[in-house]
Amino acid sequence: MIEKNTVLIVDDNETNRENLRILLEDDFRILFAGNGQEALRTIEEKNREISAVYLDLIMPFLDGVEVVRRLNLSGYTARVPVLIAASENKKEYISEAISYGAFDVVPEPANNKWTKIKIKRAIDHFDYKKRFDFLVKEQVSEVRREFRRRESRLETFRDFSFDLIRTLCSYLETGSGAAEEHIGNVCQITFDVMTTVCRKYPEHGLTDDDVILISCAAAVHDIGKGSLPETFPYRISGKSEDHCLHTERGWEIFSNMPEFSNRKFLKYCRDICRWHHERWNGKGYPDGLYRQEVPIWAQVVGFADAYDSLREGLSGSDPLAQKIAFDRIAGGEKGAFNPSVIECFRESRSGIMR
Repeated sequence: MIEKNTVLIVDDNETNRENLRILLEDDFRILFAGNGQEALRTIEEKNREISAVYLDLIMPFLDGVEVVRRLNLSGYTARVPVLIAASENKKEYISEAISYGAFDVVPEPANNKWTKIKIKRAIDHFDYKKRFDFLVKEQVSEVRREFRRRESRLETFRDFSFDLIRTLCSYLETGSGAAEEHIGNVCQITFDVMTTVCRKYPEHGLTDDDVILISCAAAVHDIGKGSLPETFPYRISGKSEDHCLHTERGWEIFSNMPEFSNRKFLKYCRDICRWHHERWNGKGYPDGLYRQEVPIWAQVVGFADAYDSLREGLSGSDPLAQKIAFDRIAGGEKGAFNPSVIECFRESRSGIMR
């Protein structure tokens, strides 16, 4: 039997609490608090049990805004979603609560199926972030072990790896479980292709250390999606007129990090975020760069992202065999790519057709 997630319902209205109990009890274990003070005590006592907090804004003794503020100060809102219940006439309260770290708004009266959906999505979102955090840490550990076996040059990676993890955890939004594997695949393909590029085309002036930095920076290629509102259509469909915004947001994230320990790594992250959807024929986005105007590292990550999307079926189609995916990429299904990058992939470890 699957254990139910626990939701804390905070509302001073007994009728509302009863309606919510009826609505949610089949899917969740329910805890109740009649005011803000009681809510804070319950959270302190049952911290590890609670998966989400449903919070009314207007309550006696301690209102919902103050509860969110205190939870934010303790770091709680970064670990557990707090959903606030509010109507349109409470916009000022809503704005303040969101600024303090409330995750989402549930329209009042909160006694319909949409309430249940919002709570489920919030819990799934935070569960995904936890899994992704664990995945990134495991991935970093594995990369460290592998590169230590090769050379002591992994010391370069040590300086910025924790910056990378912190940034990912801060900005990455929800996604499917498949996205976890996709990120690892993109990093591995980037490493293999960049190793071949470095060997075949010394004119790029890239070293083995640069290959490490670029392959690690590939992990953040879609990090800009985390700063876009959940309501943007591309979060559901994968495409919309707003889709290209994630490339610019990723650029902005890394452009506003002057404290980053490795400046070259920061540049790779920034370039990859912005330009991994540019294409060799100038028909990509967001800037429509043409051929070598796109940095070689952004070209390679863009290729790795497009290829793995076809391989894993992340574009809404069925997963494809390796050779079929390669043939479609080479044929321009995901846009035009540098023929040299395609050839380097063919010669790389990732490109060996199995």
